[in-house]
Amino acid sequence: MLGSRLQSSRSEVVRWSAPIAGRLKLNVDASVFSGDSTFAVGMVIRNHGGEFIQAKNCMIAGAVSVFEAETRGLLEALQWINELQLSNVDIESDSMLTVNAVVRGAENYLEVDNVLHECQVLHESNSSITISYVKKQANKVAHLLARVPCLVNCSNVFWSPPFSVLETVMYEANLS
Repeated sequence: MLGSRLQSSRSEVVRWSAPIAGRLKLNVDASVFSGDSTFAVGMVIRNHGGEFIQAKNCMIAGAVSVFEAETRGLLEALQWINELQLSNVDIESDSMLTVNAVVRGAENYLEVDNVLHECQVLHESNSSITISYVKKQANKVAHLLARVPCLVNCSNVFWSPPFSVLETVMYEANLS
């Protein structure tokens, strides 16, 4: 019995899933480059049909922990939604610690307390935004976007998928 339970959990396929009709999904991820004093954030917005709406990436100066980079990435996503004046958005991040800290209102994370607070304020100001954790396998496009070259302290906005994520976007759209 235990063996069959272990086997079935190993064969579980984790992949991106589209939001329900009338909502958008924004996946966000951060990449910390070891030995470098920068980190990157990648974000992608898709609709209920899995269609690419818009994406953004940015490179930010600073030697930070992965938790700090992921938290800053979530803040960038919330600010971008606000800037675009979007509502009915489901944000997914593969940082369980960040998601739990923002959604549950956690405090006393000294290195990111101010960033967490900003995330909480933006999240609370728009009740149509949800924030949830997703496994890394379901966050591929955001991860790949965080790896697209970008100058330090600037950002790129993509109105169509960059070549490096096109195949993944198309594959995931066909699954939805």
